[in-house]
Amino acid sequence: TAASASGDALTEAKRIPYCGQTGAECYSWCIKQDLSKDWCCDFVKDIRMNPPADKCP
Repeated sequence: TAASASGDALTEAKRIPYCGQTGAECYSWCIKQDLSKDWCCDFVKDIRMNPPADKCP
């Protein structure tokens, strides 16, 4: 299912120690992994950063 696929992606992402210094950098990194905008917004929040406001309302 889509839910388990995104759960696996999150587990994978959390293994990656460094995506950038800012939420915007991590968001860009996430988008480059071919993940959805919504998913990347949640990912950036999950790693305790602020996603870019213009991309994540």
